[in-house]
Amino acid sequence: MIKWIKDNWTDPVWSKVFAAIICSVGGFILLVIYSLITTRTPFEFVTEFLSFKIALWVVLIIGAIVWLLYFISGPLKRNTTSIPSDLKVLLDLSNIGEHDVVLERLPVDNSKDAEGTYSIENGVLNLLRMNNEGRFLIRFTRYETDNQSVHFIRKNILLESNRRLHVSFKAKVTGGAHTFRVICRKNDIPQWVHNAFVSFKIQSNAYQPYKSIIYVPTDQDFQLQVDDLYVENAGSSIQVKEFKVVEFI
Repeated sequence: MIKWIKDNWTDPVWSKVFAAIICSVGGFILLVIYSLITTRTPFEFVTEFLSFKIALWVVLIIGAIVWLLYFISGPLKRNTTSIPSDLKVLLDLSNIGEHDVVLERLPVDNSKDAEGTYSIENGVLNLLRMNNEGRFLIRFTRYETDNQSVHFIRKNILLESNRRLHVSFKAKVTGGAHTFRVICRKNDIPQWVHNAFVSFKIQSNAYQPYKSIIYVPTDQDFQLQVDDLYVENAGSSIQVKEFKVVEFI
């Protein structure tokens, strides 16, 4: 249980749950202590508080404790555009050019190959689809690890559990919905790492934020790739910006 809490302490969703639990437990303990000192029940305390019959010094103490709990849990809620010290950036689209990717146009099941063009300019990936079949695959071949540029992400068997990659980006579409998929692909063969992918259905014509977590086994060398598939209409396009993949340390 302790290990699970430690692994998920900085998770974007669970961190909010932990913060709420801490605040709730802290408030309950305070009520119990105060009721013991004043020989009143927590229910009577809450009733008086809501009736504005509580002493000012008690309100100040409650406010100070709430502020302290918020300050302690603050790092869990800070601006997601900054990268805390316990995260390591693996891929940042703003540092990627067209020479840092490999493009493939493939079928889906028995469909035709995907058709279209792409560009990466000023940190924005733009995909224009000429048909609505197949999948447009872009595989990244440049990553940043230990202040070095490498062609793939090396395994790390010294870790205690699966690696956790946080994927975040903003995307919009023009002319119809697209499915945008982020995949961890084995470095030595063209196969996915088992269950190491996330899919997003992009439908808005205005940029919207998306994020998720991918779990990767520690014994696997891998690369990252993105797929554009299940396109609603031929002639539509998808734009992706601020695409970033970071690893929880």
